[in-house]
Amino acid sequence: MQKKVSRKTIELIVSTFFFVLAGFFQYYDIYLPPVYAHTFSFLANAIFLLLIFLWGKSIRQRIIQKGIRRKLVIIAMLLFFWLFIRFIKYNIFARKDTISRYLWYRYYIPQCLVPPLSLIARMELTRKKKENLSKLIYLILLPAIALILLILTNDFHQLVFAFPENARVFTDADYTYQIGYMIVIGWEIVC
Repeated sequence: MQKKVSRKTIELIVSTFFFVLAGFFQYYDIYLPPVYAHTFSFLANAIFLLLIFLWGKSIRQRIIQKGIRRKLVIIAMLLFFWLFIRFIKYNIFARKDTISRYLWYRYYIPQCLVPPLSLIARMELTRKKKENLSKLIYLILLPAIALILLILTNDFHQLVFAFPENARVFTDADYTYQIGYMIVIGWEIVC
């Protein structure tokens, strides 16, 4: 008697295979000559972006509750944005210049927004059927927005990342973490 393999099981196996394959590409790209390294890096990023896109599409199809679906799709979009910005930074603007630095700062947009959005989605999941989630809960996004602004304006105050005083150009190759960075990480952990 044969058991029929479910579609969910096949999707899980295929997505796990591609996730592991992308991890393999990403791990070994530093050991290869430049042409192969760029190819491996491109393939790894393409796979990760495709998996995030398919996950977001899957959420739209499977989640019935509008509020939760909306938040999870936004989280998927933020993760896609993060991986896309990361791809651009390391594959198109690999130089250590202003554009590269501002791409690096933009990593923190999803990193600051995903934890509170996940928390709000969790609260919405655990609420009772007829009970509405208070609109005040969205105030939890205000600290995230403030932290994003702190990071994006880092060049003016260096409260998140500090660069050497004699540096002509600020780069992500030479910096130290400051109190703002600790606050951002603490925020992510608390959420």
